[in-house]
Amino acid sequence: MHWQEEDTPPPPVAPDVVDVRYRIRCRALPVDHARDLRSALLSVWPWLTDEPLAGIHTIHGAESGNGWIRPDDPATYLPLSRRTRLALRLPYHRLEDARELSGTTLQVGPDPMTIEDSRLHPLQAQGTAFARYVAIEAEDEEEFLGLCAEQLREIGIGAPRMMAGRTHLVTASGAALRCRSLMLDGLDPGQSLDLQRQGLGPKRLLGCGLFLPHKSIAPVATPSK
Repeated sequence: MHWQEEDTPPPPVAPDVVDVRYRIRCRALPVDHARDLRSALLSVWPWLTDEPLAGIHTIHGAESGNGWIRPDDPATYLPLSRRTRLALRLPYHRLEDARELSGTTLQVGPDPMTIEDSRLHPLQAQGTAFARYVAIEAEDEEEFLGLCAEQLREIGIGAPRMMAGRTHLVTASGAALRCRSLMLDGLDPGQSLDLQRQGLGPKRLLGCGLFLPHKSIAPVATPSK
């Protein structure tokens, strides 16, 4: 008997942007640390505001779960373990800057944050994607989903299933953004990568509109018969 195995094509990846995840040493951060983290990174990388594909993921400790449940008090502190990572979404042409960040100490809240070694994590073309914060303000969940669907159509992305999470406040410059988490399911590989590249809504440097691959919601989204 003889047969020839077909070569499995490599999974598609975004050609121009990647997530860089750093080991960090930091005891704790306020739940609402996005503005301070942005300011600290802009102090060493002022070019971040000129990179439309760049984004800063907020840091989530063990108590924060997957983003659907967070402490209600924004002044609450999240204790960070050695497994906690700082993740930045950066264009490939900034990877040399990304390497040079290792060894830097940032002041984010009352505790210093020391940046250690990093690893690259290419964006994955999964059919389900999740964003912890989407800064599209709406009166209720129905309006929020409608506005998200409208913006998605404008960038050529559709999804048969969407699920919104709780409302969270993210402090911006002198104001608080009302954000919701959002999960999209049923994306094809190209749509998934485009969504992760482009994001949804404003304030990427505050962690908003940044999507991550996620397990499918099809079993929980399908009505029972």
